Amino acid sequence: MPAGAGAEVSRLIAPPSPGRHSGTSLLADAHALFAEARRRRRRRRLAAAAACLLLVAAGAAAGIAVSRPGTTQPRSGYRHGHPAAAAHVPGFSLSPAAVAWVDSSGGLHVGNVSNRSQRVVATISSGNQVLIETAGRIYWADGQSIRALELATGARWRVASGEWASLSADHRQLYVAVGTIHGNYPRALTVVPVSGHGPARPLTLPAGWHLGNYPDPAIAGGLVVESYPGLGVWTEQTGRVRVLSRTASAIMSSWTPRGAGYSLLAWEPGGCGVWRCPLEITNTGTMHTLTVRSPLRYGFMISQSGSAFSPDGTELAAFASVTDPLSGAGPESELTLINTRTGAVHLVRSVRLLTTEDAAWVAWLAGGEQLLAGAINASYAVNAVTLAARPFYFFGPAEAGSPDISFSAIALPASALTARIRSEIGLGR
Repeated sequence: MPAGAGAEVSRLIAPPSPGRHSGTSLLADAHALFAEARRRRRRRRLAAAAACLLLVAAGAAAGIAVSRPGTTQPRSGYRHGHPAAAAHVPGFSLSPAAVAWVDSSGGLHVGNVSNRSQRVVATISSGNQVLIETAGRIYWADGQSIRALELATGARWRVASGEWASLSADHRQLYVAVGTIHGNYPRALTVVPVSGHGPARPLTLPAGWHLGNYPDPAIAGGLVVESYPGLGVWTEQTGRVRVLSRTASAIMSSWTPRGAGYSLLAWEPGGCGVWRCPLEITNTGTMHTLTVRSPLRYGFMISQSGSAFSPDGTELAAFASVTDPLSGAGPESELTLINTRTGAVHLVRSVRLLTTEDAAWVAWLAGGEQLLAGAINASYAVNAVTLAARPFYFFGPAEAGSPDISFSAIALPASALTARIRSEIGLGR
Protein backbone atom coordinates (compact mmCIF):
# COMPACT_ATOMS: atom_id res chain seq x y z
CA MET A 1 0.00 0.00 0.00
CA PRO A 2 1.38 3.46 -0.83
CA ALA A 3 3.09 5.39 1.93
CA GLY A 4 0.66 7.61 3.77
CA ALA A 5 -2.37 5.59 2.69
CA GLY A 6 -5.41 5.58 4.94
CA ALA A 7 -5.74 2.76 7.44
CA GLU A 8 -9.37 1.98 6.70
CA VAL A 9 -9.82 -1.80 6.94
CA SER A 10 -12.95 -3.80 6.14
CA ARG A 11 -13.91 -7.37 6.93
CA LEU A 12 -13.03 -9.42 3.86
CA ILE A 13 -15.58 -12.21 4.16
CA ALA A 14 -19.18 -11.22 4.65
CA PRO A 15 -22.38 -12.85 3.40
CA PRO A 16 -24.80 -10.92 1.18
CA SER A 17 -27.23 -8.84 3.18
CA PRO A 18 -30.63 -10.55 3.67
CA GLY A 19 -33.20 -9.84 1.05
CA ARG A 20 -30.81 -7.92 -1.19
CA HIS A 21 -30.93 -10.44 -3.97
CA SER A 22 -34.63 -10.94 -4.55
CA GLY A 23 -35.71 -10.80 -8.19
CA THR A 24 -37.19 -7.31 -7.64
CA SER A 25 -34.09 -5.80 -6.04
CA LEU A 26 -31.77 -7.43 -8.57
CA LEU A 27 -33.68 -5.82 -11.39
CA ALA A 28 -33.51 -2.52 -9.53
CA ASP A 29 -29.75 -3.03 -9.15
CA ALA A 30 -29.37 -3.53 -12.89
CA HIS A 31 -31.50 -0.53 -13.79
CA ALA A 32 -29.66 1.72 -11.35
CA LEU A 33 -26.26 0.74 -12.70
CA PHE A 34 -27.29 1.06 -16.33
CA ALA A 35 -29.06 4.39 -15.84
CA GLU A 36 -25.81 6.15 -15.01
CA ALA A 37 -24.06 4.61 -18.02
CA ARG A 38 -26.89 5.73 -20.27
CA ARG A 39 -26.57 9.31 -19.06
CA ARG A 40 -22.82 9.28 -19.69
CA ARG A 41 -23.24 7.89 -23.20
CA ARG A 42 -26.11 10.02 -24.50
CA ARG A 43 -24.11 13.19 -25.15
CA ARG A 44 -21.38 11.35 -27.05
CA ARG A 45 -23.82 9.30 -29.13
CA LEU A 46 -25.89 12.28 -30.22
CA ALA A 47 -22.79 14.20 -31.28
CA ALA A 48 -21.45 11.25 -33.26
CA ALA A 49 -24.81 10.60 -34.93
CA ALA A 50 -25.13 14.24 -36.00
CA ALA A 51 -21.63 14.19 -37.47
CA CYS A 52 -22.32 11.00 -39.39
CA LEU A 53 -25.50 12.39 -40.92
CA LEU A 54 -23.54 15.33 -42.36
CA LEU A 55 -20.86 13.20 -43.98
CA VAL A 56 -20.93 11.44 -47.33
CA ALA A 57 -20.87 7.66 -47.13
CA ALA A 58 -17.32 6.44 -47.63
CA GLY A 59 -16.33 3.45 -49.76
CA ALA A 60 -15.44 0.28 -47.90
CA ALA A 61 -11.72 -0.38 -47.62
CA ALA A 62 -10.22 -3.81 -48.09
CA GLY A 63 -9.14 -5.45 -44.83
CA ILE A 64 -5.43 -5.80 -44.04
CA ALA A 65 -4.20 -8.40 -41.61
CA VAL A 66 -3.40 -7.08 -38.18
CA SER A 67 -0.86 -9.73 -37.35
CA ARG A 68 0.63 -10.02 -40.86
CA PRO A 69 0.70 -6.51 -42.41
CA GLY A 70 0.39 -6.50 -46.17
CA THR A 71 -1.59 -9.72 -46.43
CA THR A 72 -4.99 -9.34 -48.07
CA GLN A 73 -7.86 -10.74 -46.04
CA PRO A 74 -11.50 -11.58 -46.78
CA ARG A 75 -13.83 -8.58 -46.54
CA SER A 76 -15.81 -10.32 -43.83
CA GLY A 77 -16.25 -13.58 -42.01
CA TYR A 78 -19.10 -14.71 -44.26
CA ARG A 79 -19.05 -18.31 -45.41
CA HIS A 80 -20.50 -18.54 -48.94
CA GLY A 81 -22.41 -15.32 -48.38
CA HIS A 82 -23.78 -16.26 -44.96
CA PRO A 83 -22.46 -15.57 -41.47
CA ALA A 84 -21.11 -18.51 -39.55
CA ALA A 85 -23.67 -19.24 -36.79
CA ALA A 86 -23.55 -21.58 -33.82
CA ALA A 87 -25.16 -24.96 -34.32
CA HIS A 88 -27.25 -26.42 -31.52
CA VAL A 89 -24.85 -27.89 -28.97
CA PRO A 90 -25.46 -29.30 -25.50
CA GLY A 91 -24.80 -27.32 -22.34
CA PHE A 92 -21.32 -27.07 -20.89
CA SER A 93 -19.61 -26.63 -17.56
CA LEU A 94 -17.60 -23.54 -16.70
CA SER A 95 -14.03 -23.99 -15.55
CA PRO A 96 -13.17 -22.53 -12.13
CA ALA A 97 -12.53 -18.80 -12.50
CA ALA A 98 -12.98 -15.74 -10.30
CA VAL A 99 -14.92 -12.60 -11.17
CA ALA A 100 -15.69 -9.41 -9.25
CA TRP A 101 -18.62 -7.03 -9.63
CA VAL A 102 -20.45 -4.31 -7.70
CA ASP A 103 -24.16 -4.25 -6.93
CA SER A 104 -26.19 -1.04 -6.68
CA SER A 105 -25.81 -1.02 -2.89
CA GLY A 106 -22.02 -0.85 -3.23
CA GLY A 107 -21.36 -4.48 -2.34
CA LEU A 108 -18.15 -5.71 -3.97
CA HIS A 109 -18.72 -9.39 -4.79
CA VAL A 110 -16.08 -12.00 -5.60
CA GLY A 111 -17.39 -15.25 -7.05
CA ASN A 112 -16.36 -18.53 -8.66
CA VAL A 113 -18.25 -19.05 -11.92
CA SER A 114 -17.95 -22.85 -11.86
CA ASN A 115 -19.92 -23.38 -8.64
CA ARG A 116 -21.60 -19.94 -8.38
CA SER A 117 -20.23 -19.48 -4.88
CA GLN A 118 -19.69 -15.81 -4.03
CA ARG A 119 -18.89 -13.51 -1.14
CA VAL A 120 -19.22 -9.77 -0.49
CA VAL A 121 -15.66 -8.81 0.37
CA ALA A 122 -16.17 -5.06 0.89
CA THR A 123 -18.63 -2.23 0.54
CA ILE A 124 -17.57 0.59 -1.75
CA SER A 125 -19.26 3.42 -3.63
CA SER A 126 -22.56 2.50 -5.28
CA GLY A 127 -22.20 5.07 -8.05
CA ASN A 128 -20.80 4.54 -11.54
CA GLN A 129 -17.87 2.23 -10.80
CA VAL A 130 -14.77 1.84 -12.93
CA LEU A 131 -13.31 -1.43 -11.69
CA ILE A 132 -9.64 -2.14 -12.41
CA GLU A 133 -7.58 -4.94 -10.87
CA THR A 134 -3.81 -5.21 -10.70
CA ALA A 135 -1.31 -6.55 -8.16
CA GLY A 136 -4.08 -7.72 -5.83
CA ARG A 137 -5.73 -4.30 -5.68
CA ILE A 138 -9.06 -3.10 -7.03
CA TYR A 139 -9.52 0.51 -8.13
CA TRP A 140 -12.87 2.23 -8.58
CA ALA A 141 -14.42 5.67 -9.11
CA ASP A 142 -16.75 7.14 -6.50
CA GLY A 143 -17.89 10.08 -8.64
CA GLN A 144 -15.23 12.53 -7.46
CA SER A 145 -12.04 10.51 -7.00
CA ILE A 146 -10.34 7.20 -7.72
CA ARG A 147 -10.01 4.89 -4.72
CA ALA A 148 -8.18 1.63 -4.10
CA LEU A 149 -8.80 -1.52 -2.05
CA GLU A 150 -6.10 -4.06 -1.18
CA LEU A 151 -7.82 -7.44 -1.20
CA ALA A 152 -5.31 -9.12 1.11
CA THR A 153 -5.69 -6.67 4.00
CA GLY A 154 -8.87 -4.73 3.32
CA ALA A 155 -6.90 -1.47 3.46
CA ARG A 156 -8.24 1.27 1.21
CA TRP A 157 -7.11 4.74 0.22
CA ARG A 158 -7.80 7.68 -2.07
CA VAL A 159 -5.60 7.60 -5.18
CA ALA A 160 -6.35 10.93 -6.92
CA SER A 161 -9.16 13.31 -7.86
CA GLY A 162 -11.07 12.38 -11.02
CA GLU A 163 -14.08 10.50 -12.38
CA TRP A 164 -12.19 8.07 -14.57
CA ALA A 165 -9.02 5.97 -14.56
CA SER A 166 -7.28 3.60 -16.93
CA LEU A 167 -4.44 1.18 -16.21
CA SER A 168 -1.41 1.65 -18.46
CA ALA A 169 -0.56 -1.18 -20.81
CA ASP A 170 2.45 -2.20 -18.70
CA HIS A 171 0.33 -2.16 -15.49
CA ARG A 172 2.79 0.23 -13.83
CA GLN A 173 0.69 3.37 -13.61
CA LEU A 174 -2.84 4.73 -13.59
CA TYR A 175 -3.98 7.52 -15.89
CA VAL A 176 -6.57 9.57 -13.96
CA ALA A 177 -8.65 12.24 -15.70
CA VAL A 178 -8.50 15.60 -13.94
CA GLY A 179 -11.91 17.26 -13.76
CA THR A 180 -15.12 15.91 -15.22
CA ILE A 181 -15.98 13.77 -18.22
CA HIS A 182 -19.68 14.69 -18.05
CA GLY A 183 -20.01 17.11 -20.96
CA ASN A 184 -16.55 18.70 -20.66
CA TYR A 185 -14.09 16.15 -21.96
CA PRO A 186 -10.76 16.64 -20.16
CA ARG A 187 -7.29 17.25 -21.56
CA ALA A 188 -5.47 17.12 -18.20
CA LEU A 189 -4.34 13.88 -16.52
CA THR A 190 -2.65 12.79 -13.33
CA VAL A 191 -0.31 9.80 -13.70
CA VAL A 192 -0.05 7.76 -10.49
CA PRO A 193 2.49 4.92 -9.98
CA VAL A 194 0.66 1.71 -9.08
CA SER A 195 3.56 0.70 -6.81
CA GLY A 196 3.01 3.76 -4.63
CA HIS A 197 6.66 4.71 -5.05
CA GLY A 198 7.35 8.04 -6.71
CA PRO A 199 5.27 11.19 -7.04
CA ALA A 200 2.16 11.63 -9.16
CA ARG A 201 2.86 13.72 -12.24
CA PRO A 202 0.65 15.85 -14.48
CA LEU A 203 0.12 15.37 -18.22
CA THR A 204 -1.70 17.59 -20.72
CA LEU A 205 -2.93 16.36 -24.10
CA PRO A 206 -2.17 18.40 -27.23
CA ALA A 207 -4.50 21.29 -28.09
CA GLY A 208 -7.61 20.13 -29.94
CA TRP A 209 -7.48 16.60 -28.49
CA HIS A 210 -9.22 15.25 -25.41
CA LEU A 211 -10.25 12.05 -23.66
CA GLY A 212 -13.57 10.44 -24.48
CA ASN A 213 -15.78 8.54 -22.03
CA TYR A 214 -14.86 5.03 -23.15
CA PRO A 215 -13.52 2.61 -20.56
CA ASP A 216 -10.01 1.62 -21.60
CA PRO A 217 -8.12 4.17 -23.74
CA ALA A 218 -4.65 3.31 -22.36
CA ILE A 219 -2.56 1.47 -24.96
CA ALA A 220 1.13 0.74 -25.46
CA GLY A 221 2.99 4.03 -25.05
CA GLY A 222 0.01 6.31 -24.59
CA LEU A 223 -3.73 6.88 -24.94
CA VAL A 224 -6.51 6.90 -27.52
CA VAL A 225 -7.78 10.49 -27.88
CA GLU A 226 -10.58 12.30 -29.69
CA SER A 227 -11.11 15.51 -31.62
CA TYR A 228 -14.61 15.79 -33.08
CA PRO A 229 -14.64 14.61 -35.68
CA GLY A 230 -11.62 12.39 -35.36
CA LEU A 231 -9.78 9.66 -33.48
CA GLY A 232 -6.06 9.35 -32.80
CA VAL A 233 -3.30 7.62 -30.83
CA TRP A 234 -1.32 9.94 -28.54
CA THR A 235 2.20 8.74 -27.62
CA GLU A 236 3.44 9.96 -24.25
CA GLN A 237 7.14 9.81 -25.20
CA THR A 238 6.76 12.08 -28.25
CA GLY A 239 3.68 14.04 -27.27
CA ARG A 240 2.34 13.59 -30.80
CA VAL A 241 -0.97 12.23 -32.09
CA ARG A 242 -1.19 9.77 -34.98
CA VAL A 243 -4.60 10.16 -36.61
CA LEU A 244 -6.67 7.00 -37.11
CA SER A 245 -9.71 8.72 -38.60
CA ARG A 246 -10.67 12.29 -39.44
CA THR A 247 -14.38 11.51 -39.42
CA ALA A 248 -16.62 10.98 -36.39
CA SER A 249 -15.39 7.83 -34.69
CA ALA A 250 -15.93 5.70 -31.59
CA ILE A 251 -13.48 3.50 -29.66
CA MET A 252 -14.67 0.03 -28.60
CA SER A 253 -11.80 -1.74 -26.79
CA SER A 254 -8.05 -2.36 -26.80
CA TRP A 255 -5.58 -5.16 -26.04
CA THR A 256 -1.83 -5.13 -25.44
CA PRO A 257 0.39 -8.23 -25.34
CA ARG A 258 2.47 -8.45 -22.17
CA GLY A 259 5.73 -6.59 -22.71
CA ALA A 260 4.88 -5.55 -26.27
CA GLY A 261 5.28 -2.11 -27.79
CA TYR A 262 1.99 -2.21 -29.71
CA SER A 263 -1.71 -2.71 -29.05
CA LEU A 264 -4.73 -3.89 -30.99
CA LEU A 265 -7.46 -1.27 -31.07
CA ALA A 266 -11.10 -1.92 -32.06
CA TRP A 267 -12.96 1.17 -33.25
CA GLU A 268 -15.75 2.35 -35.51
CA PRO A 269 -15.17 4.98 -38.23
CA GLY A 270 -17.58 7.73 -39.18
CA GLY A 271 -18.89 8.86 -42.55
CA CYS A 272 -20.58 5.55 -43.36
CA GLY A 273 -24.16 6.21 -42.29
CA VAL A 274 -25.66 5.97 -38.82
CA TRP A 275 -25.53 2.36 -37.46
CA ARG A 276 -24.06 1.03 -40.74
CA CYS A 277 -20.35 1.38 -40.01
CA PRO A 278 -17.88 -1.51 -40.12
CA LEU A 279 -15.61 -2.39 -37.24
CA GLU A 280 -11.90 -1.62 -37.60
CA ILE A 281 -9.06 -3.43 -35.81
CA THR A 282 -5.78 -1.50 -35.92
CA ASN A 283 -2.29 -2.60 -34.93
CA THR A 284 -0.91 0.58 -33.29
CA GLY A 285 2.67 -0.49 -34.04
CA THR A 286 2.26 -0.78 -37.80
CA MET A 287 -1.01 1.24 -38.10
CA HIS A 288 -2.35 -1.48 -40.43
CA THR A 289 -6.11 -2.00 -40.13
CA LEU A 290 -8.42 -4.96 -40.62
CA THR A 291 -11.96 -4.02 -41.70
CA VAL A 292 -14.79 -6.24 -40.42
CA ARG A 293 -18.42 -5.92 -41.54
CA SER A 294 -21.36 -7.03 -39.45
CA PRO A 295 -23.29 -10.07 -40.67
CA LEU A 296 -26.47 -8.29 -39.55
CA ARG A 297 -28.22 -5.29 -41.05
CA TYR A 298 -27.54 -2.56 -38.51
CA GLY A 299 -23.82 -2.87 -37.88
CA PHE A 300 -22.04 -3.28 -34.59
CA MET A 301 -23.25 -1.78 -31.33
CA ILE A 302 -20.91 0.78 -29.79
CA SER A 303 -20.88 0.51 -26.00
CA GLN A 304 -18.58 1.35 -23.11
CA SER A 305 -18.33 -2.30 -22.03
CA GLY A 306 -20.00 -4.17 -24.90
CA SER A 307 -16.85 -5.53 -26.53
CA ALA A 308 -13.58 -7.08 -25.36
CA PHE A 309 -10.52 -8.83 -26.75
CA SER A 310 -9.75 -12.34 -25.56
CA PRO A 311 -6.75 -12.67 -23.20
CA ASP A 312 -4.49 -13.71 -26.11
CA GLY A 313 -5.89 -11.11 -28.52
CA THR A 314 -6.94 -13.62 -31.17
CA GLU A 315 -10.68 -12.95 -30.81
CA LEU A 316 -12.88 -9.93 -30.23
CA ALA A 317 -16.30 -10.35 -28.64
CA ALA A 318 -18.77 -7.67 -29.76
CA PHE A 319 -22.50 -7.19 -30.28
CA ALA A 320 -24.15 -6.86 -33.70
CA SER A 321 -27.47 -4.99 -33.84
CA VAL A 322 -30.44 -7.11 -34.88
CA THR A 323 -32.98 -4.25 -34.84
CA ASP A 324 -32.74 -0.58 -35.75
CA PRO A 325 -31.37 1.16 -32.63
CA LEU A 326 -33.29 4.33 -33.62
CA SER A 327 -36.67 2.66 -34.09
CA GLY A 328 -37.73 3.05 -30.44
CA ALA A 329 -38.91 -0.57 -30.35
CA GLY A 330 -36.23 -1.70 -27.91
CA PRO A 331 -32.88 -2.40 -29.64
CA GLU A 332 -31.71 -6.01 -29.65
CA SER A 333 -28.26 -7.40 -30.44
CA GLU A 334 -26.58 -10.77 -30.85
CA LEU A 335 -23.13 -11.68 -29.59
CA THR A 336 -20.42 -12.13 -32.23
CA LEU A 337 -16.90 -13.56 -31.97
CA ILE A 338 -14.45 -12.07 -34.48
CA ASN A 339 -11.13 -13.59 -35.50
CA THR A 340 -8.67 -10.67 -35.27
CA ARG A 341 -6.34 -12.19 -37.87
CA THR A 342 -8.82 -13.04 -40.63
CA GLY A 343 -11.92 -11.00 -39.80
CA ALA A 344 -14.13 -14.11 -39.75
CA VAL A 345 -17.34 -13.40 -37.82
CA HIS A 346 -19.20 -16.08 -35.84
CA LEU A 347 -22.68 -15.32 -34.55
CA VAL A 348 -23.77 -16.76 -31.20
CA ARG A 349 -27.47 -16.59 -32.01
CA SER A 350 -28.60 -17.93 -28.65
CA VAL A 351 -27.20 -14.80 -26.96
CA ARG A 352 -29.75 -12.18 -28.04
CA LEU A 353 -30.14 -9.30 -25.61
CA LEU A 354 -31.92 -6.01 -25.10
CA THR A 355 -29.02 -3.58 -25.58
CA THR A 356 -30.43 -0.19 -24.60
CA GLU A 357 -27.63 2.43 -24.56
CA ASP A 358 -24.66 0.96 -22.64
CA ALA A 359 -26.44 -2.05 -21.17
CA ALA A 360 -24.38 -4.73 -22.96
CA TRP A 361 -21.16 -6.07 -21.42
CA VAL A 362 -18.55 -8.78 -22.01
CA ALA A 363 -15.98 -10.29 -19.62
CA TRP A 364 -13.52 -12.98 -20.78
CA LEU A 365 -12.61 -15.56 -18.15
CA ALA A 366 -9.12 -16.82 -17.32
CA GLY A 367 -7.90 -19.21 -20.02
CA GLY A 368 -9.58 -17.34 -22.88
CA GLU A 369 -11.96 -20.11 -23.97
CA GLN A 370 -15.01 -18.97 -22.00
CA LEU A 371 -16.67 -15.65 -21.35
CA LEU A 372 -19.66 -14.01 -19.70
CA ALA A 373 -21.93 -11.65 -21.62
CA GLY A 374 -25.08 -9.81 -20.63
CA ALA A 375 -27.31 -6.76 -20.78
CA ILE A 376 -30.26 -5.34 -18.91
CA ASN A 377 -32.49 -8.41 -19.18
CA ALA A 378 -30.18 -11.45 -18.94
CA SER A 379 -26.64 -12.76 -18.66
CA TYR A 380 -25.00 -15.75 -20.35
CA ALA A 381 -21.96 -18.01 -20.15
CA VAL A 382 -20.42 -18.70 -23.56
CA ASN A 383 -17.92 -21.30 -24.77
CA ALA A 384 -15.84 -19.47 -27.41
CA VAL A 385 -14.62 -22.75 -28.95
CA THR A 386 -17.95 -24.51 -29.52
CA LEU A 387 -20.17 -21.35 -29.47
CA ALA A 388 -22.38 -23.03 -26.88
CA ALA A 389 -24.18 -20.60 -24.57
CA ARG A 390 -26.46 -20.88 -21.55
CA PRO A 391 -28.03 -18.46 -19.06
CA PHE A 392 -25.77 -17.61 -16.16
CA TYR A 393 -26.70 -16.22 -12.73
CA PHE A 394 -24.99 -16.45 -9.37
CA PHE A 395 -28.26 -16.69 -7.41
CA GLY A 396 -30.05 -19.41 -9.35
CA PRO A 397 -32.62 -19.77 -12.15
CA ALA A 398 -35.31 -18.17 -10.00
CA GLU A 399 -33.64 -14.86 -10.77
CA ALA A 400 -33.90 -15.29 -14.57
CA GLY A 401 -34.68 -11.96 -16.20
CA SER A 402 -32.94 -10.05 -13.38
CA PRO A 403 -29.19 -10.44 -13.90
CA ASP A 404 -27.32 -10.28 -10.59
CA ILE A 405 -23.94 -9.75 -12.24
CA SER A 406 -23.60 -6.50 -14.22
CA PHE A 407 -21.40 -4.55 -16.62
CA SER A 408 -19.08 -3.78 -13.70
CA ALA A 409 -17.87 -7.41 -13.91
CA ILE A 410 -14.14 -8.07 -14.30
CA ALA A 411 -12.15 -11.30 -14.31
CA LEU A 412 -9.78 -11.78 -11.38
CA PRO A 413 -6.62 -13.92 -11.36
CA ALA A 414 -6.65 -16.43 -8.49
CA SER A 415 -3.37 -14.86 -7.31
CA ALA A 416 -5.26 -11.65 -6.48
CA LEU A 417 -7.28 -13.45 -3.79
CA THR A 418 -6.23 -14.53 -0.33
CA ALA A 419 -6.12 -18.24 0.50
CA ARG A 420 -9.17 -17.73 2.70
CA ILE A 421 -11.27 -16.20 -0.09
CA ARG A 422 -10.15 -18.88 -2.55
CA SER A 423 -11.21 -21.55 -0.06
CA GLU A 424 -14.53 -19.83 0.67
CA ILE A 425 -15.54 -19.77 -3.01
CA GLY A 426 -14.05 -23.16 -3.94
CA LEU A 427 -11.01 -22.09 -5.92
CA GLY A 428 -8.71 -24.19 -3.75
CA ARG A 429 -5.82 -23.00 -1.62
